[in-house]
Amino acid sequence: MSEAAMKRARHAILVVLDAQKINEHGGWVTGRFLSDIVGKPLTSASPRLDDEQMLGLLRDLIAAGYIDEEDNREDHSQPFGLDYLTYKATDKGLGFVRRTEPADPDIDDGRIVR
Repeated sequence: MSEAAMKRARHAILVVLDAQKINEHGGWVTGRFLSDIVGKPLTSASPRLDDEQMLGLLRDLIAAGYIDEEDNREDHSQPFGLDYLTYKATDKGLGFVRRTEPADPDIDDGRIVR
């Protein structure tokens, strides 16, 4: 996956989480839900994001303070992965989508970062 595609995917994750902030789970969504929406190829020539790529993008956003993660495995013998992880945008992440936070060179939201 190209760097430009990863930047667009990070932005798409934040947009989806912004839209979900009023859901019945307090804005928390599963990693699988995010993968199903953001990971779909836009064209038949575009590759689908695999679980490792999606987890990497989510980790990038966690490290930058844009999202929070919860591990919902009831038993740690269950595999670590998108099916047992939930995510929610932080105030910083919501602010980024609403453009009250400064532009970020790792996220393509249409603003020019110099």
